Amino acid sequence: MIVKRITGGFILGSILTLAACAPQQPSPPSYPMAPVVVQAPRPKGPTGAQMLAQQSSYVRDAIAQHLRGRAEWPVYKTADTITYPYVDGSEVRVNCAPLRITDIALEPGETITDIAIGDSQRFMTSIASSGNPRQPTSHLVIKPEIPGIATSLAIYTTAHIYRLDLHSRGHAVRAVQFYYPEEVLAQMAAADKAQTDTSTPTDSALPAGDPATFDFNYTISDSNVPWRPVRVFSDETHVYLQMPATMSHAAAPALLIDTGSGPEMVNYRVRGSYYTTDRLFDKAELVSGAGRNQDRVTISYTGGSH
Repeated sequence: MIVKRITGGFILGSILTLAACAPQQPSPPSYPMAPVVVQAPRPKGPTGAQMLAQQSSYVRDAIAQHLRGRAEWPVYKTADTITYPYVDGSEVRVNCAPLRITDIALEPGETITDIAIGDSQRFMTSIASSGNPRQPTSHLVIKPEIPGIATSLAIYTTAHIYRLDLHSRGHAVRAVQFYYPEEVLAQMAAADKAQTDTSTPTDSALPAGDPATFDFNYTISDSNVPWRPVRVFSDETHVYLQMPATMSHAAAPALLIDTGSGPEMVNYRVRGSYYTTDRLFDKAELVSGAGRNQDRVTISYTGGSH
């Protein structure tokens, strides 16, 4: 019995020794797995009908008449106010009264940059604003000095050029305002087109390179401005801002990069729905407007420091 135990132990030890001395097969090399990038569908936003439902009753009625075949946009009148359609290049007539003011209200968010009036001696003008200070409504107030005179007026803004034919008569329209049916139609068409757009960020507008190598460690501050980026990512030398479909209807914001010693404005290139910078950053701001009416969106890199 003792011999058997020694023999069994010897045999087991020999087997283990031989196994240890046998040539080992090399393990297959392991490579880091590239992150899986899930491409989110392009945000579609509201439909054209939904956008129209948010417009004033004047706009809804005018577009309904237009869709039924009416060629000219209607003018709407009440006891105190006349509402004209804004048509680029057209001129509207405004009746004023001596020593009475006529208030001309423009589209909310646009700013008057200049005015030109033929008779600045007998027609007094002043600029005012009202409404939400983040998106104020600009006004031009007109007051003729005497009856029986007429002149022409052009109002230049950040979005439109208004041309008016002013007459000083016995009865004045107290307020003039505008609606913008052609712009609404264009926005509705773009919104409906976006509903059928099945493309994703992998379209040809996507920056060249392997999406698995892109760095998506960026956060975007909350904001309801139409130019808030959908997402931000970078490669080794560039930062890419994917802009929403609503960006086509908004003025492009400025891009300010935090350099540590203060903000520095940088240029970007536009390709498709992407804004591209030629430098990396840890913090930046998209800015639109001026003073109290300024809107900002902050972009921060959360992956460390570039």
